Amino acid sequence: MKKFIIDILIKPFFAILFFVGFGGFFVYGGFQLLHIKCNKNSEKNVACDISKEHFWGFVKSEFHVEGVNNVEIEKHITRGRWTKRRGRRYTLTTVVINTESRKIPLLEASNVDDKLKRDLIKKMNTYLIDQNETYFDESFSVKNIFGWVGLPFLVIGILGILSWPYSIITYWLKQKYAYLRKN
Repeated sequence: MKKFIIDILIKPFFAILFFVGFGGFFVYGGFQLLHIKCNKNSEKNVACDISKEHFWGFVKSEFHVEGVNNVEIEKHITRGRWTKRRGRRYTLTTVVINTESRKIPLLEASNVDDKLKRDLIKKMNTYLIDQNETYFDESFSVKNIFGWVGLPFLVIGILGILSWPYSIITYWLKQKYAYLRKN
């Protein structure tokens, strides 16, 4: 019974938890789809509907933004764990929408996808400046190194989830037939 609990239940559970958690975290940030729809009214105020999809559309978030002024890159400089002077510095950037009252991040902060971020900013700001354009509808697909690193871990975790019941059943059947052979 001790072997069953440790080798068949506890060890696979923590292995699956690690693979799904590690892989899922990186796939969440590394593969995403951003869809932006904006309209200008007669006073040239811009309202946008933004939807983000993660995990190939299984996780969706949508929000509405009024009074969009411009779109820009916001930089965050982090510092390593060394001393204050010699620590490594990492520049993380994210794309934010500026409204009259707040800044709303569109993408997760990272040090990759600079071309995509510049393209998104260029298209959005061109639309915001152009007085003749009344409608904006674009999709931006993020596929970066983080998603590709996490994908094998996520696949292994999912395969573990699918095969775990099989290992439990085969262990139980072996125990049952071993008992029947003895009698």
